[in-house]
Amino acid sequence: MVLPVTLRKYFPYALVVVCLGLVYMYLRLSEDVNYLNNHKAIITNHWTGEVQQCIFTPDKQYACKPGESIEVPWYMSVVQNTVDAFK
Repeated sequence: MVLPVTLRKYFPYALVVVCLGLVYMYLRLSEDVNYLNNHKAIITNHWTGEVQQCIFTPDKQYACKPGESIEVPWYMSVVQNTVDAFK
């Protein structure tokens, strides 16, 4: 398949945007932090299903313990993280 000259000119840029999007998706799904009240947070790794319950101190130190794994489909995580990024 031969692309028209206009598409051939912009194809490398589109490829770079797609690759950057995939890297962004990987990074967002590898560590999802949901902050709760009273300096608590739940950190979820959507690739491994690992969930940690953490307590943060005012000086940015934290202590974590394992939590129950929550089953979330990967496509819903992508949508949720994208929406949260624009808030």
